[in-house]
Amino acid sequence: MSEDDKAKRNIRLGDDGELYDDEDTQPHHVEKLKRKAKPSDREITPLLLSTFGFLLMLVCCVVTLQLVAGQVRQLWTGVRVVPGTRAATALPSATSPAPTLWPTPAPPTLTPTLVITPPTIGIGERPMCTGIGGNERIVFDTVYGDDNREVYLLDLSQPAVSNICRLTNDAATDGDPVWHPNGNAVLFNHDGDLWRVNVDGSGGAVIVTGTDGQWDNSGDWVVFSGADGGIAVAAADGTQGRLVSGVALWDEFEPDCCSLNFSALLPVVVYAAAPRDGTAGTSDGNARELFTINADGTGRVQLTDNGDYDDEPDWSPGGNQIVFTRGRYGFNTDIWIMNADGSNPRQLTTDEATDHSPRWLPDGRIMFVSERERAGAIYVMNADGSDVHPITAPLGVLTFDYWKAR
Repeated sequence: MSEDDKAKRNIRLGDDGELYDDEDTQPHHVEKLKRKAKPSDREITPLLLSTFGFLLMLVCCVVTLQLVAGQVRQLWTGVRVVPGTRAATALPSATSPAPTLWPTPAPPTLTPTLVITPPTIGIGERPMCTGIGGNERIVFDTVYGDDNREVYLLDLSQPAVSNICRLTNDAATDGDPVWHPNGNAVLFNHDGDLWRVNVDGSGGAVIVTGTDGQWDNSGDWVVFSGADGGIAVAAADGTQGRLVSGVALWDEFEPDCCSLNFSALLPVVVYAAAPRDGTAGTSDGNARELFTINADGTGRVQLTDNGDYDDEPDWSPGGNQIVFTRGRYGFNTDIWIMNADGSNPRQLTTDEATDHSPRWLPDGRIMFVSERERAGAIYVMNADGSDVHPITAPLGVLTFDYWKAR
């Protein structure tokens, strides 16, 4: 077809980009023209985003390959490279020595603003006693490490770092020590017997079979819990022993001796015991009450009756008051005080820790053991419960006795 013929015919461009002849509904394939339209802005934006995403993914793949290659190289060579430094840290190798590397710069030195030193707990290693010369002394028992219960002396006139020595050192259990009135000897429990030993460790000898001993003011007599379960007295050499309160008194048993009141015409013993119900063999093992009895076995009186665990009584210097411990069995105990006849009981300590083993001082203050610092330490307070403060470190004190030269 010539150009003149095309011009004469009515040729038009269809929506699909084909040339049409109005006289012929079919497109002229021979002379088909492709429409080259310019892309719009809407077609450009998706294309750019796709290209950018592809490039970003490619970068991530390259970084990942580098990290994997570094780990493989580390495992292969046995050298760990610390990021951010030029130094290398050698890993342990059983087949080859670590490579020689240049040193890593030392980290900066930090100065702490607060240093907390935990308290020293327990008695620690102490030398054996060769004597004691202070005018104020404490004898106590404790357990340290794998040792059994032993007796120690503390000289209150000496510095705290060197004022404690060990008085006993054997396989037996030694405890509940008390001072002789002259301050030169100690009475203590030794596996069910009462022993006496001098302050330099010499002269150790058994006096009687029993526990919980106390001297009288002269040091010539001892009152104690006898082997048969009653309160007994004996001469200082163990002779002339006799029962004061025995198991025949069915309203008491398992007595814990005791404290002597010498201000009365006849010495009076105060002690703790588990009360019976009036029938032999029956008792409440979770309760203890306080009793007094004359040293000749007469005039027994029950002072407390409350179902609590009342224990460790001690007479005041004037004999008009008694200090003791009270609590529930298996729980903590506190220090209490009452009149000599059991009236007007008053609680002196209220700490959550266990307070026990109260002792009167000659000046009317009260010394006791408290476990407020995780191990038993000796504390002092006024008779009204004020001014409570420790006088020893937490040495693990179990029981103690105080002596002061007159």
